[in-house]
Amino acid sequence: MILLATQPTPARLWSGLTIGFCFGLGWFACGLWWLYPGLHDFGATEAYFAALLVAGVIGYMSLFPALASGLIAHSGLLLRDAKASFMWRAIRLCAVAGIWAISEWLRGHLFIGLPWLETGYAHTTAPLAGYAPLIGVIGVGFMNSLIAILLAYGVLNYINKEFSVSGALQAVAAIAIVLAGGQLLRSIDWTEDTGRNVSVRLIQGNIAQEDKFSAEGLRQAANVYVEYSQTSSANLTIWPETIFSLEWHSLPDGIKQGLQSIANARASTILFGSPVVSKDPALEKTVSTNSALAISPGDEAGKYSYRYDKIHLLPLAEYVPPSLKWMGDQVTIDFNSYSAGAVDQAPLILEGGKFGLNICYETLFEDNIVRKARNAEALLNLSNFAWFTGTWAANQHLQAAQMRALETGRWLAQASNTGSTAVINQHGFIVDVLPLDTTAALDAVMQMRTGDTPFMRSQNKPILILSALALIALLGRRLRYKVKPTRTTNL
Repeated sequence: MILLATQPTPARLWSGLTIGFCFGLGWFACGLWWLYPGLHDFGATEAYFAALLVAGVIGYMSLFPALASGLIAHSGLLLRDAKASFMWRAIRLCAVAGIWAISEWLRGHLFIGLPWLETGYAHTTAPLAGYAPLIGVIGVGFMNSLIAILLAYGVLNYINKEFSVSGALQAVAAIAIVLAGGQLLRSIDWTEDTGRNVSVRLIQGNIAQEDKFSAEGLRQAANVYVEYSQTSSANLTIWPETIFSLEWHSLPDGIKQGLQSIANARASTILFGSPVVSKDPALEKTVSTNSALAISPGDEAGKYSYRYDKIHLLPLAEYVPPSLKWMGDQVTIDFNSYSAGAVDQAPLILEGGKFGLNICYETLFEDNIVRKARNAEALLNLSNFAWFTGTWAANQHLQAAQMRALETGRWLAQASNTGSTAVINQHGFIVDVLPLDTTAALDAVMQMRTGDTPFMRSQNKPILILSALALIALLGRRLRYKVKPTRTTNL
């Protein structure tokens, strides 16, 4: 909703900012309310402070749609320009959509980056998803904005009594072309099948978060995951994130030896999430990492053959930024002092293929996943959403995983303690998924794929450059012709 006025006055700017901020509040409050139970119920954070913290996150994120809305309203980009040709109308459309795209990109990259709920995620199974391998989630949001703007113009014309059948048909045709183009693109394979497949078993133990950090929870986790692993015939058996409450070196030798025995007996590599405390030679101190460890057939008992350390840590839950230390003192979540892993880490290499790993929150960062996909033939995610049982968090994360599969043209499997545990193909379609909050195992065969999608080569550069050029061109035109719209409309 944008306020349109005849002059770029402070009142008009303020109206745009206000409407955009209110829109953001509704958007993010509905989409991120689940942060509260995670902080309060399991983070032992006082109710008032958890509420304030979540409200602060929502308020901060709402600034970005507010700024986008304010800029669009102030510039008058939605106003009718009698001198504009078809080309300039198209550029104006790109400029408005570009403002929105840039605001979403900035939200995901400024400071710590909070890319939750980018609008492109709503289209993971819709026609616009076809654009994801070319221009990514930000670009899909850009295309969504184009459709929204065309609809907005139709409403404006009707309000202003300027409605015409020809204009309406042109808008409908433009929307149809955008949707049809996306649907056609969905059928294209942007990457190549290597001809190799890897069988996987994803285990969803469904261990309640309140039980995870107790001795009984440790025994329960060991029993459930060992039981499902003992019957695995897969090349790769995958457990979720931080499945044990103890860090690797503190685990009982019996558990370590048991895992090695299963790997040897089943000829299956076992991959699982675990905290790791180790000495960092560069920092000359002991650091904790949220890691994924692999135990392979024939390894030395009690040792792992592969390790991946999480790079993008969740603020306040896994680390505390120095500027927010006073907040961290109010949150007592276990393991909130992790260190980030190195940016360039090797993939997990098995006989059948190479896997790029990421852990939970990292799925939201498309540049991080692209970097890993370049050196891998499939992607794996280890998560734990028991913090947010009964909320939408797991489903939102699954949408993000579908988008990453689309952007990279890779199959992606994710194992989660309570769900969503799923396998996704290169077109972003869910091949199989376990019901939430159940104890079960999912067996699947993953296709190994190679090659780069257009998005992997250029990432967000094309859509950001297009947006910037459209804005610059419109600014130059307005300065040249001093366009003065003639109507004031509240939309």
